[in-house]
Amino acid sequence: MTEEKRQVIENLQKSGLSAMDSYRAMCNEAKGEENLGHTKKDHLNYLTRFRLNKEGKLRALFWRDSMMREDYSIYGDVVVFDTTYRTNRYNLICAPTVGINNHWKNCMFGCAFIGDEKIESFVFPEVRHSLCIWHLEQNAITRFGSMKRDKDFKRTFSYCLKRCVTEVEFETVWSSLI
Repeated sequence: MTEEKRQVIENLQKSGLSAMDSYRAMCNEAKGEENLGHTKKDHLNYLTRFRLNKEGKLRALFWRDSMMREDYSIYGDVVVFDTTYRTNRYNLICAPTVGINNHWKNCMFGCAFIGDEKIESFVFPEVRHSLCIWHLEQNAITRFGSMKRDKDFKRTFSYCLKRCVTEVEFETVWSSLI
């Protein structure tokens, strides 16, 4: 497989196409499977290697079944993608994707195991993401050392997290905090 084809496969994967959809797109572009220059098995094998890190370990995995997909189409207006669950054995982060159905019950839309919390590891790139205030506060407690005892610092930090409405207001308050 040529380097150019590898790059196209990686770009199609990054844009959200499934392995088979990317294969079909490349076959369509080449005007048929026979003109593509690599087999479906080659394509799938390359994508498997693409999902592995330098040590040959899985980097990320996302799955859902048909019921989860149906539930998402009905109840997917608000989605919680929670990455606070850690696994020790494989050093991956368990990230369930959950919503609430019309009976106010949790509804699982899918689940992922991701290797890190970098932007490119996350799903749903076109949606508005929000961070959990409680987790931000907990992280602050463990990272601010002696500053966490400073009442003015705590008050200003809390204001940044909970009361700033605009980006300009946040930047102004944050600058004063720094």
